[in-house]
Amino acid sequence: LEHYVHNQFFLIHALGIQGRFREAMKQAADLLNRHESPAELASALGSSAYREGWYVLMKTLVRFEKWNEILDEKTFAPYSRPREASCYHYARGLAFATGNDIPHADSELAAMRTSINELQKLSGSVPAQLAVAITELDGYIAVKAGDRVAGIEQMRKAVQMEDRLQYNEPSSYLRPVRELLGHVLLLLGDFDAAETVYRELLRKESSSGRALWGMSQALQGAAKQDEAEDTRKQFKSAWARADSDLPEVETGKARKIERIHRQ
Repeated sequence: LEHYVHNQFFLIHALGIQGRFREAMKQAADLLNRHESPAELASALGSSAYREGWYVLMKTLVRFEKWNEILDEKTFAPYSRPREASCYHYARGLAFATGNDIPHADSELAAMRTSINELQKLSGSVPAQLAVAITELDGYIAVKAGDRVAGIEQMRKAVQMEDRLQYNEPSSYLRPVRELLGHVLLLLGDFDAAETVYRELLRKESSSGRALWGMSQALQGAAKQDEAEDTRKQFKSAWARADSDLPEVETGKARKIERIHRQ
């Protein structure tokens, strides 16, 4: 079973890179259908096929930016253990911040901090992944609340923390922080900085359709038309098997970007 769960985890990660949301959700559901034993349910720090399914469900929803599904309280149910609860509040915090609901985003950030503190009391330490996640969320909320300089600085700190994580295949982190940082820089109209971030991401994940799409938008914004078109072609190749109704695929060229006004 352990090997099966790992293989499923790897498969879902690969499907996320390819833009295949529906298939990733189907594979996550297979793990979620494996009910926990009484011993697994009783363990605050343990693992199980169900918990791995819950985690990759959350990872998939976040990476595909399915904010409505994260908040509908049906698709993504809470899990009442501090490690999983920390991830739950992280995902909801991103969703609320994306929707410019800063009070609720702040509440989720505070709840995440509480869950991390509970986890630290139980285990004696905070997983490095959660330290990255709370730093990323804190920075993103700050940007969306209007504190652009401090928010970007915090998000760049999260990137550095992610880069120091122990190497794993697939990555042990939820999604590359650079995906969100690059998107934020696009929203701010800082196209040169966004291009740099996406190029860094491509060096780490060469087949990333999201990085290629983001870089094409950055190049377009910087009036580098030929490079932008070449990058769009690379994006279409990378996401040749992606779900056809994803925003990046539907538009063909670009998804409308709602600017964040500079402070």
